[in-house]
Parts: sequence; structure tokens; C-alpha cells
Amino acid sequence: MTQTVTLINISTDTWQTVINKVNELANLSSNTFVTANSNANGSITTGNAYGNGIFTFTTLTAESELRGGNVQTATILTVTSNVIIATGNNLTIGNSTVNTFLGGTTLSMGNTTVNATVNTTYLSLGSAAVNVSISESALYFGNTTVNTVANTTYFKIGSATDSAVLDSASLNLTTAGDDAVVNTTFFYFGGATTNATMNTTSLSLGNTTVNAFVNTTVFQLANSTVTFNFTKPTAAEAAAGSYFLNSGGNWSQIGAAVETPTTGTTAQLIANFTFADYYAGELHIAVNDENANNRLTTKLLVVHDEGDAYYSEYALIESNSAMGTFAANANSTHVRVYFTPVSTSTTVKVRSELIEK
Repeated sequence: MTQTVTLINISTDTWQTVINKVNELANLSSNTFVTANSNANGSITTGNAYGNGIFTFTTLTAESELRGGNVQTATILTVTSNVIIATGNNLTIGNSTVNTFLGGTTLSMGNTTVNATVNTTYLSLGSAAVNVSISESALYFGNTTVNTVANTTYFKIGSATDSAVLDSASLNLTTAGDDAVVNTTFFYFGGATTNATMNTTSLSLGNTTVNAFVNTTVFQLANSTVTFNFTKPTAAEAAAGSYFLNSGGNWSQIGAAVETPTTGTTAQLIANFTFADYYAGELHIAVNDENANNRLTTKLLVVHDEGDAYYSEYALIESNSAMGTFAANANSTHVRVYFTPVSTSTTVKVRSELIEK
């Protein structure tokens, strides 16, 4: 540092003055001047210094700290040119609540509740309750109860009880008691008590006691003891318009007539039903004479008492002459109805409506 020393006046100064000046210079060299030498570690000057002006060195080194202000007071340090942190070195700024770290690849800022990190791969922001991470392939958002991930393949939201995943093919939702999946093929909803599946060909609904299934061919309803299958009618059945869905799930023609051709003039069996299944029945009968232009229609009421058969004929209509007679009897298991024709060739059709036990 600079220090003013008056020059020696050779005309007027004494040797004592010269000696005093030399001592003054020695004192300044030992205690005030900042010195340098050619040693690898330089020379050491102890003490405090203060100066005005511009101080220039090729390399400036501060052993412990660099600050603004003066010897007694620290103030703001103003840097009026660009600062370059050399490769492999870091810049760290910190106090009791905030810490900032800047390196060649990472910027990190943190305190007791929030931490943020930025590098060439990702951006991360975290706290006690929320964490956020952004990279070139994914966005992540999470806390102690909810986690969210979005990337080029899927979007996912998850918690302790619920998870949802959405990708290009499907949406999948899972909870503690229910699961749901929707994709281009089907919709599925399932839980501890209910499962439902719907696709382009069928609908299925099921649980531990009831199952239902519907597609383009059949409707099925089932439980632990009973299964019902309901099929669609054929084209011929639908066109006829005289079919009903029976208890077996099949389509039956309403009052379908049973045809019996007869030959000869003896009694011919044209209908029967069992004692075990039916109490009685009404038979609508039509007869066509194959040898002549003659037809009849009539009705018979038939009942039994487990041993004998009883009948009554009514509403007889004949187009020409009498064509024959009807009778009923019983064997050990069945009621039997007979027709005794006059013509040797007839066709008998019987439509029966039976009363079940």
C-alpha cells in the first residue's frame, strides 16, 4: 500500500534526519507495505489495508472470503462485469434459511421446506407435502397421498385408495373396492360384489349370486340354483308370429297342431297326455277326407281321475256328410283320444291346450 515519506534535502538535512528516514522506510516495509517475491507461496503481510483507486492483478485470490465495504464494515459487493465459473467449479450462496448452489451442470435452491434442482436432465421442486419433477420424457407430481405421472406413453394418477392410468389404448381406474377399464374393445367395471363387462358383441353383469349375459344370440340369467337361457327366434319363427318363449328358454308355436294321417276305418290314436303332468285338456280337431270333398272341425273337453277318462264333444261343424266319431279312454298312465273315420283315408290335426297339475 502507499505511504508518504518526505525526501531528504541534502542541503539542509543532517545525518540524524537521514537515519530517521531510513528507519521510517524499514518500519513501513515491515508493517504497512504489501510485498511480493518470487517464492511459490509469495510473501506474507499481516494487518489491515485500505486504498482508493484501481487495484489490478492477473489472479486475485481471497483465502477465506470476498466482500464489499471497508475494513470495519461489510456492505454489498457490486460486480460490474460478467463472471464466469470455470468448468468443474461451483458457486454457493447460503444463509440460515436459504441455500443456492450453481455448478456447471446443476442449479439447486433449498431451504427447510422447499428444494428446487435444475440440470440438463430434469427440473425438480420438492417440499414436505409436494414433489414435482419435469424431464424430457415425463412430468411427475406427488405428495404423501397422491402421485401423478405423465409421459409419452401414459398419464397416471395414484393414491393410497385410487389409481387411474390413461394411455393410447385404454383408461384403467382402480379403487379399494372397484376396478374400471375402458379401451377400444370393451368396458369393464368390477368390485367386490359386482362385475360388468360390455363390448361390441355382449353385455355381462355378475356378482356372487346373480349373473346376466346378453349378446346377439341369447339372453342368460343365472343364480346359484337356476339358469335361464332366452334365445332369439329363427327367421321362420319370427315371420310366423305365433311362437312364445317357453320356460326352457326356447320358442314354441302357440297351440301347435299335431298331424295324424289315418288309413282304414278302425279307431286311430290322435292325441294323448299323462296323468302325472295334466288334469285336463281342450282339443281343437280338424279332419280332411282325402277321398272326397269333406271336412270337419270340432272340440273335445277331456278330464281324468287317475284311472278313467271322461270327455265331451261340442261345436261340431261338418262341410258335407258325417266323417267319423271321437272317443277317449285311459290306461295306467295316459289319457288317450281316438278317431274312428268313415273314409279310408283322412288327415287329422289336433291342437291341444292342456291344464298342468
